[in-house]
Parts: sequence; C-alpha cells; structure tokens
Amino acid sequence: MALEGAEKPAAKADASKKELDLRPMELGGNDLVTDDGVLLKATFYPSPKGRDAVPVILLHSYKGDRKEFTGLAPYLQQQGHAVLMPDLRGHGESTGTRAGVKLDATRMPADQFEQMYYQDVQALRRFLVAKNDADELNLSKLCVVGAEMGAVVALRAAWLGWTPTPGRATPMDIKALVLISPPFSFRGLDTRTPLRNPAVRSQISVLILVGQGRDKDLDDAERLYNMFKPYHPDPPKEKMAEEQDLFFLKLDTKLQGAKMLGARGLNLEKMIAQFIELRLVKQDREGYGHRKRREQP
Repeated sequence: MALEGAEKPAAKADASKKELDLRPMELGGNDLVTDDGVLLKATFYPSPKGRDAVPVILLHSYKGDRKEFTGLAPYLQQQGHAVLMPDLRGHGESTGTRAGVKLDATRMPADQFEQMYYQDVQALRRFLVAKNDADELNLSKLCVVGAEMGAVVALRAAWLGWTPTPGRATPMDIKALVLISPPFSFRGLDTRTPLRNPAVRSQISVLILVGQGRDKDLDDAERLYNMFKPYHPDPPKEKMAEEQDLFFLKLDTKLQGAKMLGARGLNLEKMIAQFIELRLVKQDREGYGHRKRREQP
C-alpha cells in the first residue's frame, strides 16, 4: 500500500465529557528534569480523545530545536493525537542544569548525545506516564518522529525501551517510528546496535522519509531500510492495506529532515498522519502497564 496522505477531519472531544483545554502547554523547570540534572523545555499539545489518544514525540535535528515542528505538532493534534515536542539537551531552551552548567550542542562530547536517549527520553517518559495514568493518552500506542539526528535518537530510544536491563526500569516500548532523513550514524550513535535487537527490527512499524536530491542522505536511508526489510515481509495483496508495517518514501526534493515539513507539494504531514492512523489508531494494543488501578465502587 502506498501512503497517499489522505487528510482526516479534526477529532472532536466526547460531548459527554467536560470540555478539555487543548491549548499547548509549555513545560520546563521541574516538569522535565533528567536524572543527571538537565532542565529540559518542551511544548505539549493535549488530545481531545483522552485514553484513546496516540502519543507522539517529535525529536528535532542537530543544532535545531522544537520549533522545527511548529507546523506538524498542531496538525497531529487536529488528528486527535497528544504531541510532545521537546528541545533535546544542548539545543533550543534545554541548555541549563540544576548545577548551573550550560550545555551547547556544538561543544558537547559524544557521551552527552548518548544521554539524549538514556536521560532525556526517560524524562519525557515520566511526563507521558503521568498523562497515561490520568487517562489523557494511551502510552501503549507510542510513536516517535525524528528528523536527522532526532531519527537516530528515536531509534536508539526504541532499542532501549525494548531491551530490559537489570536494575533499570524500561523507559518505554515504542510501537512506531517515523525517521525523516535518518543518517546511518551520528556522533558515535550508530543504527546497527538497535537493529541487533529482534524486537526493534521486527515489532516496530517504521516509516522512512528522505529527499532523493542528495546522494549521501538517500544512501543512508536506503541502507537503513534494507536492514529493516528482511524482518518485514510483504503481507498478502488482499491484506496489504491493513498489515503493511514498513514504508520507504523517496521524495522528489533536495530538502532533507524537518525542512521538508511544510514544503509545497511534499505533504509530509499527511503522510505521517496516515501512517499513524494505519499502524496505531486502527491497531489494537494492550493497555500500558503503568495505568492507574482504580478501586471498584
């Protein structure tokens, strides 16, 4: 099945529930503090669908920030999704720590980029767990969208979430990835390691998007796709529309990463929304384990 980018009407809140405040929430300070003391900043777009909402994390490119997604985030919210749009450490407004240290992405050592998926994603998880437990989203349908550097961080976060480690809580089980112009490696973070995990290479739905106007970006994306493909066989033709879970779209543009969002004629926003609809909204997923247990009346 080809992703056609069909647009859905904006989701509406259940009329039987109290009207929700769907204005974007600016998060900072104690809202998103990593275990190593980095004070993250983010914007959260609530969903009108409550416990049925698909949560989507948007991870930006190197030297970028969450503003790369100022068009995509509200668009996905209109589709009914709950969207978390952070600045990763050393980027945007996430440059301070509790100890008063200033972080600059252009000067950060390689181990700080590794902490993006260990520490930053863990802090995002805590926020989403609280929202899940308040019935404001369904964390069992988590999708992460990453652009360039953010794509590698997203893939590494998926690996971490599907790799239980003694003495450490599993951050999250990511069910779908959207990788926009993914590099094969970045600042010591490779993509081979995550794909050694059988669950990562076979259990996660994946959409890879790349502009075909630059050979290096196209080669990296194709290389990554070819690593996924043996574990995502094509379903029977009659079930293709419902069961296909790996997509690779080469777009006619020299643009890459988040710069493709909003570009005339590309319709990335619609492609991403349709992928989420197909692979998460329409799929049954087990309830997330951290859901609050309510006492029976």
